[in-house]
Order: sequence, then C-alpha cells, then structure tokens
Amino acid sequence: MLNGGYKLRMQVTGTSMMPFLKAGSYVTLYRAPLSELKIGDIIFCCGDDEEYKLHRLIGIKNDSLITKGDALGLPDRPFEKKNYLGKVIFIEQRDAHSTIYRNLEIRSARTENYLIAIFHRFKLHLLSKCIQRFKST
Repeated sequence: MLNGGYKLRMQVTGTSMMPFLKAGSYVTLYRAPLSELKIGDIIFCCGDDEEYKLHRLIGIKNDSLITKGDALGLPDRPFEKKNYLGKVIFIEQRDAHSTIYRNLEIRSARTENYLIAIFHRFKLHLLSKCIQRFKST
C-alpha cells in the first residue's frame, strides 16, 4: 500500500519509542521520497531479518539509515535505504479521557523531533568517549 502512494494507519505495539509513542497509539505512515527524510523523522523499515522497526532516524550515511528507539540505549543495526517503507506523519494517542492528535509535518513538530534525534546522537557520542577513556586506563 505504501509503495502505491497510499497512507497506512497502524497501531503501535512496542515500547521502544516511549515516552514519545505509547503502545496502543495509532500512527499514519506515508512513503515520502528518501530525499525528503530528515534527521528526527520516525521511520518504518524492514530489516534483512524480516523484522520491522518504527524508530527515529538519527543519521544517514551513504546507503544506510541509522535509527534508534527513544527508550533504547543503542541504535539499531543500520538499515539499507532499500528497506525504508515509510515515515510517520500523524499520531493519535488516547488516554482515559481524550485523544491527542499530532501532525508531525508541521514546523514545531519537525523541530522537536530533530532536537530529540540530536540529543540521542550526543548521548551516544558521550558514551563512546567514556568507553574510549575506560579502555585507555
């Protein structure tokens, strides 16, 4: 469906994107061209092992997309660009009293997602430096 230009609505089942995406939330996916992907976008990919991930894009290198679940400590194994299926453009989160709708295509949401991705990259950089320092002592 995504390859045909359709939008796809699906329910989130995992907790790897907490607290940004909660299990039970609904996301709307759209297959934006690879050239339009931005750091911070939440993308849907299928790995070579047939495992699907809905994680935040934190880097693009050559033919690879580097993603990370917000609640996870380390990034995923890089996905080849050919394994990209779509990106989240809309979120519906329900709580006991209401439903919150978030359009991820508006400027404020894109800025927030970019800052979250940069924060994750900074944490990984600091972790790498700490490991290097520990190994050298």
